[in-house]
Amino acid sequence: MLYYLPLLALPFISLAYGINTSLSVTDIAILLAMYTSVGFMEEIIFRGLMFKGLVRKWNRYVVVAFISFTFAIGHIVSMVAVAQSGTDTVLQVLNSFVVGFMFMAVILASGNLTICVIAHILYNFLANISLVGRTTPTMVIINTVITVLYFVYLLFRSKNVKAYFAGPDTRRASAA
Repeated sequence: MLYYLPLLALPFISLAYGINTSLSVTDIAILLAMYTSVGFMEEIIFRGLMFKGLVRKWNRYVVVAFISFTFAIGHIVSMVAVAQSGTDTVLQVLNSFVVGFMFMAVILASGNLTICVIAHILYNFLANISLVGRTTPTMVIINTVITVLYFVYLLFRSKNVKAYFAGPDTRRASAA
């Protein structure tokens, strides 16, 4: 259970800015449906299919970095989709990398994709019903601090994470 507490804390940070009380029940239902499908699909693609496929072929460090990076880069679309400024897009991409890295840490520690799907849905949904409006530098810093502390904790406490990063690189071992 302790694996999941930091992950579940991230979605609620945006609520510190307040809740948008002008949203109707219909608006909230539409947002929930949209972010349920988006969160589900992104997690299945990035931390499900990509992870399973790449972990067999690439160096384990590269896999974690690559999946976090591609997840983050995918958020550049916001610049066009919602006419987001360049600065806001850079902050969103940085934040997406950090949050994506947190999700990767959870997958490595627990093997549980379901909790990442739930956290992703909550993260997107709560951000969009809050008054935050955009990714702020403060949010990026808080998410980064939580993620770094969480990952360091996992490196010392999680057998799965230790084994993943300390074990022999199976790709190199099989090639030799």
